[in-house]
Amino acid sequence: MNAPKSSSSPALAVGIVGAGYIADYHVSALRAVPGVEVRAVCDLRASAAARFAEAQGIPASYGDLAEMLRSEKLDAVHVLTPPNAHVAPALQILDAGVDVLLEKPLAHTLAGCEALESAARASGARCGTSHNFLFTKPYERLMADVSSGRLGHLDQIDIVWNKELGQVKGGPFSAFMLAHPSHILFEVAPHSFAHALHLTSGLAPNTSATEITDLSVDARDEVALPRGLRFFRRWEIRGWAGKTSVRIRFCFDAGYPRALRARARQQRHGPRGLREQYLRAAGTHAVPAGHRPLRERGPRGAERADAGRRHARPGGAGQGRAARGRWAVR
Repeated sequence: MNAPKSSSSPALAVGIVGAGYIADYHVSALRAVPGVEVRAVCDLRASAAARFAEAQGIPASYGDLAEMLRSEKLDAVHVLTPPNAHVAPALQILDAGVDVLLEKPLAHTLAGCEALESAARASGARCGTSHNFLFTKPYERLMADVSSGRLGHLDQIDIVWNKELGQVKGGPFSAFMLAHPSHILFEVAPHSFAHALHLTSGLAPNTSATEITDLSVDARDEVALPRGLRFFRRWEIRGWAGKTSVRIRFCFDAGYPRALRARARQQRHGPRGLREQYLRAAGTHAVPAGHRPLRERGPRGAERADAGRRHARPGGAGQGRAARGRWAVR
């Protein structure tokens, strides 16, 4: 979407496709941007679109995307459908010459991603993906240290997602994320994949790898769901980005095993227990002496960032080696 217009210019008109729970967040975010107006919402269930429009004070609702594109003069559309329903509406929007922002991931197949890229190039409209976890304050501070070279070369990236997935117990079991064991990697995992790829993409001067290779994937803790479905509550993914080792772990249960959970509470997080997400990046440079931890406070699930400490001790076994700077985002 183009930059917001000034107060003297007409508002940028935005439409919404998909009236699910995430649409509330997108509408709130759009309304926080000066010069942007949410004009219409579309859902295959016209009644759901109408209810959402009424609840949010959106002027128009539709049950057909083509009709919305014909009737409304839109600058951009947010596509908030399940991953397997991203490509078709996005192609329709791009073909109309309208910018599109998709919820993550861009698409759930490589062919879908390539089709969207081709359509955007052909139409001249912009196509983007929403990766909101890349813009939290602790992560931005981590990236500032990476970009400045303060941590040196990143030789270890460890990302942990530890959050119970309520749908495993309560459904709906017709949801895309539960239709196949691998689908959770298209629904929740892109948050962590985005961090891993961003840190290793070469966007920062001290990272040169452009892809993560030598991948291994291990899924454990299988759960039987209704309708003959299967779900794995624990995943571990390992790979290499050049000389940087990458480890991504997911836990969709209430937490890690009891002994480890108790230990984590005592040693890392105090009485409040585990955080939902933890990201650690280790580089080959020492963090300057006297550096203090950085904390971000906020509502439930807020993140905390700890800039790490020096590991090499003067005169100790580590003398003569590069000390290691660490960053943790919790």
